[in-house]
Amino acid sequence: MLSPKQQGLISFLRSSGLTTEQVARGGGGKIEIHPGVNRWKYQFGKPLLPLEVVAELPTQMRRLHDTYIYESSQGMYMLGVKIKDED
Repeated sequence: MLSPKQQGLISFLRSSGLTTEQVARGGGGKIEIHPGVNRWKYQFGKPLLPLEVVAELPTQMRRLHDTYIYESSQGMYMLGVKIKDED
């Protein structure tokens, strides 16, 4: 039986796409970054990420993005969120 810490690590690895080797080296290995992320400039009311990246986000991050898009379309320019330490 795995400890909660080990289960959390396995869950993180699955969601991040990182290998255990990359994590063990502290990210010292080459970690692939989407080519559009470095060029993406924030514009109010526009998607926060390229749409192909949004489709790959975990559920809660995608919900946050969708909420931002909806609220900004309604004229809301500030959005308060609560983020837990483990997030």
